[in-house]
Amino acid sequence: MFSHSISNWFGRGILRTHDMLALLGSTTIFLMWCVTPAPAQEKDSILTVIVNKSNSMESISKRDLRALLLGEVAEWPNKQPIVVVEREPNSEAFQKTLKLILHMSPGEYQRWLLQAEFRGEKLPLIKTLNSDEGAKKFVFNVPGALAITDSVPTSPNSSQTKVLRIEGKLPGDPGYDLK
Repeated sequence: MFSHSISNWFGRGILRTHDMLALLGSTTIFLMWCVTPAPAQEKDSILTVIVNKSNSMESISKRDLRALLLGEVAEWPNKQPIVVVEREPNSEAFQKTLKLILHMSPGEYQRWLLQAEFRGEKLPLIKTLNSDEGAKKFVFNVPGALAITDSVPTSPNSSQTKVLRIEGKLPGDPGYDLK
């Protein structure tokens, strides 16, 4: 009832803005101002597909990469099981993976996973990590792992992991398709 009365007073012009501030307290207004999220800034990132150094693959097509991510292919040519490393759902790398490789929205992807599980299909082994660095460490330690990160590598092959070419191109090459 109290809040209804205040809104009536404010609506009729009986209470002015400074009166409302006095009623609500400046702390409440300050907290509302502090928790308002800043607008998202566009970051021009390039998706990079990384695998363990022991993986024999050097290049992969977008079509084959999509098949790996959806579990249509469960093992590498050397019979090593594939472990897909995903970034957290709100990360730019995950969102771009959905858009550029899987051609799905987040809802469609979740629905696809649930439907595949319901049908009894074998789902890909998925590990969700919250950073590119964590993904790189995981790929280094798990020979069958594949991760998609949104960081541009300093060199095509680091000491820990290997960058796969997509359609024969490395990140940064003209015509690289995952940006």
